[in-house]
Amino acid sequence: MLQAFLELRALQGLFDQATGVLERQLQAPVCVSKCGRCCQVNTPMASIIEGINLVSVDMMEVEKIRRLVQTAEGWLLEPHGNKIFQGVPVGHQSGSIMEDWYRTARMQCPYLDDKMECVLHKDRPLVCRAFGVFRDAVEICPRPLGKGETAERHGIIQSDQVRPLVKEFYESCKQRQPAWAIRSYLPTVIFRAASPKKFQEYIAGNKIASAKLIGMEFDTSLMWQPQLDKLRAGVSPELVVQEEAIHGISA
Repeated sequence: MLQAFLELRALQGLFDQATGVLERQLQAPVCVSKCGRCCQVNTPMASIIEGINLVSVDMMEVEKIRRLVQTAEGWLLEPHGNKIFQGVPVGHQSGSIMEDWYRTARMQCPYLDDKMECVLHKDRPLVCRAFGVFRDAVEICPRPLGKGETAERHGIIQSDQVRPLVKEFYESCKQRQPAWAIRSYLPTVIFRAASPKKFQEYIAGNKIASAKLIGMEFDTSLMWQPQLDKLRAGVSPELVVQEEAIHGISA
């Protein structure tokens, strides 16, 4: 597991370096402080290995981890208008449970605080780091335009060199422990990693909406703008995680 942590943190550093390169090229910040616009309309997904890393990354900051886990627990137990509480979903999902899932995906991230700041920004998931760097966030991002940008298109870093490294990391995770490469909502993977016994008890008691327990094979397509453009145009539907690949996650 330590090797997986080291590889993940190396990727996080690479994403941060790409952010710096982009900001120098644009002569403008990629992210505006205390904005939180993207976090207000998005509950991010994260892989299980990222959840484990998050509750292990600052072992000397016990209080910080406690707050992260407490927030995750509160989010999981809050109904949020979900209709189905039937434990871990199994097999193909459609209908009401997917309606719950899509609605939850568009909710505000619970880790956005009252000051419009991310409380785990330094250790945020790769998908969050990719937003506005490897994929264009112009549709919701109000940041000032940089050099050569327009109101319709923000500058991004081409992902040709980074994307294979991310894919290689998750393939490596699948070989070591297949569950590590499954992704779900960020609070779900955090609480699962920190309190597996209580997590199972909540599932057994149908305390958590089933939509919040849906896990997916980790697919990075939505992290990269060229692939996102193809998906939106319907050119490469095979890049979309098919509903048949959706299954439940457990401890």
